[in-house]
Amino acid sequence: MKNRMKISALMPLLCGVLWMNSAGAGAQNRESLRYKVLPGNDPNVEYVGRTAENNGSVSFDWTGVHLRTQVTGGYLAVKMTDTKGDYYDLFVDGKFAKTFKVSCDTVVTLLSGTTPKPRRVMLYKRTEGEQGTTTVYQFLTNKSGSLKRCADTPARKIEFIGNSITCGFGTEVTDGTAPFRPDTENSNHSYASIVSRYFDADYHLVAHSGLGVVRNYGDKKTLSEKTMRQRFFQTFDQDPSVQWDFAKWKPDVVVIKLGTNDLSNLAIYPTEEQFVNGYLDLIASVKKAYGNIPVVCVSSCMSGEKLYQYVQEVVRRSNDKTIRFVGLLPSLLNIATDFGACYHPNYEGQKKMASVLIPSISTVMGWPLSNKPIE
Repeated sequence: MKNRMKISALMPLLCGVLWMNSAGAGAQNRESLRYKVLPGNDPNVEYVGRTAENNGSVSFDWTGVHLRTQVTGGYLAVKMTDTKGDYYDLFVDGKFAKTFKVSCDTVVTLLSGTTPKPRRVMLYKRTEGEQGTTTVYQFLTNKSGSLKRCADTPARKIEFIGNSITCGFGTEVTDGTAPFRPDTENSNHSYASIVSRYFDADYHLVAHSGLGVVRNYGDKKTLSEKTMRQRFFQTFDQDPSVQWDFAKWKPDVVVIKLGTNDLSNLAIYPTEEQFVNGYLDLIASVKKAYGNIPVVCVSSCMSGEKLYQYVQEVVRRSNDKTIRFVGLLPSLLNIATDFGACYHPNYEGQKKMASVLIPSISTVMGWPLSNKPIE
């Protein structure tokens, strides 16, 4: 997958049309005459990631949540809204088609003017929870069109728990001094997505920039009140009031890549004991949620030997053969080519990280390596 610095021309959008009001109701009636109207939770549309349903709509905010379906009839549009401004990538038949932003009540045309033969469509949320919560209300097809669930759903499943690196913070920038911008964040270019594509696995990203195991970035205290240990239980990244039902989706393996923010200030940081105890508590939550599945604990290219040692100690103290360590150090990346915004790994750096993690997951899971590109 090539790095896409330039945002494509926006697809046809009808922004600011509030179809819930009286004018919108009239528009809905006209649409029902012209199109087949299907609810956001239509069973032929598969959502991958943590979502919540309400009266036929589907809402979500975690990065990397995506939907996929197969459409016939040559036309597909989606009615959706966002509380702030999230960026999406559209893929048709596995190929990148468009990038667009959703920041209000919007009708987005995903497919138009094509042959009526079956086309596979995937819509991918590339920005993280603090950029907004999306709700999908309806899908529109031609009267003769239909949706069908994709037949080749991956059997393998991986969950990643992480921070800005897992979110793909700044992955579409090649200048480490560049500031963060939402349009250059793309979790589809993170090591997590790259690893999942290599193994043909579905995945959930439970990740938020700036958060740690026991201490968050910028906190003036050694220990933060709420970290990724609490957000692990949430349906929404930004809303702690809705708890996730772990029975809905069980991964084969969980990858934890945290600690960069815990040790981001070497004047204020947790002791090894505090970090290890917090990390073991997170692992215990994972095991309680999913059973005794493998957990892979990864250090960071944005941190030095201290985090490397801390995470190693977590694995040693666990005394559990299903818990593995994968060590990454800053020396893995080239400062001139592998960093994006705010010196976070860009797509090239993320591919290098994935290339180290892939053999370890192969060993842990018994998933054979192949000649597939790491991209």
